[in-house]
Amino acid sequence: ARAVLFVLQEEYLNGCILRVDGGLAITNLANI
Repeated sequence: ARAVLFVLQEEYLNGCILRVDGGLAITNLANI
């Protein structure tokens, strides 16, 4: 989960993921 979360954070910083979508994705990964 950490690896996926790290990738999402990189995509977020690159602006590839919207703030809301990125937040929800990170939250969902944290809940899994």
